[in-house]
Amino acid sequence: GMFGGHLEVYGRVDKRLYISPNTQSNLSSDHKRDSKQNEKLKGSGSTSDFNASSSLGNKENVEQIQNLKQQKEILEHGINLFNQKPRKGLEFLQKHALVGTSVQDIADFLCKEDDRLDRTVIGDFLGDQDQLNKDVMYAYVDMLDFTNKEIVSALRYFLEGFRLPGEAQKVDRLMEKFASRYCECNPNQGIFANADTAYVLAFSIIMLTTDLHSPQVKTKMSKEAFIRNNRGINDSEDLPEEYLSSIYDEIKESEIKMKGGGKDSKSQNMNQGKSLDQKKKQILWNIELETISQTAKALMESASHVKQNFTTATDEIYVKHMFKIAWTPLLAAF
Repeated sequence: GMFGGHLEVYGRVDKRLYISPNTQSNLSSDHKRDSKQNEKLKGSGSTSDFNASSSLGNKENVEQIQNLKQQKEILEHGINLFNQKPRKGLEFLQKHALVGTSVQDIADFLCKEDDRLDRTVIGDFLGDQDQLNKDVMYAYVDMLDFTNKEIVSALRYFLEGFRLPGEAQKVDRLMEKFASRYCECNPNQGIFANADTAYVLAFSIIMLTTDLHSPQVKTKMSKEAFIRNNRGINDSEDLPEEYLSSIYDEIKESEIKMKGGGKDSKSQNMNQGKSLDQKKKQILWNIELETISQTAKALMESASHVKQNFTTATDEIYVKHMFKIAWTPLLAAF
């Protein structure tokens, strides 16, 4: 065959090139020994290999650092975008895989103590009626653990992460979820007949904190008035007086901060000339709290007056209805 022919030719040229079966086996064992040697070398990494890989490592580090820097900038941009248009900001962050696409991922993002997120925007986003927003809001509130917390400290904790929005329906949704989550976390609290009590009392507490701590309110609500305002809210029964009394004392001592932490990017990112905006915002916010307070007041009063004429079932529905009606015009008035 072809190879035989070649061998013949080589044979003619030089007998030493002719490979005997013996030497072949030696050669192959030598070859095996060489390959083992090579593997050993590979394992330990020859010096030239080592230098190459370490410089590669440096390059990777540099790239990693640049990548991190880029990600930080993308995140920064996404947050700024979110503070102006929440949906756009989220889409941008999701596109760059910095926020996941599930409801829980979005809730996690909003729950993070990131001071760059505008608390007002978070409140508006969570209160929105779109199904996605509702789902995110439920997931967000379900992450808050109110177990063994008194209602006041639960409310404080709840209102730390965002600012209550101005619209009645939004507030209503948020507070309703707060009340049901509170009762879910404290099934054996033994004070509230149902979640509606927690819902109405929460408003009553917001009203009280506004009343006692807002500079706009000249005559402060007395403890007696507070207790009177909350008559009949517990499934037409009264809450224990000493319980309401302790709530009053606690709020009087330290208001519930409802301005929310974090920065209101819209006002703070601008130059000094806008510091007036911050003051204006503060005044507007006090007025807004004022309206929350008045709404709550109307709500409380209606709750205590209607209980004689209504059955308990309608009572609760009526209270919520009253609240929804009273809130919007009050806000619109300013």
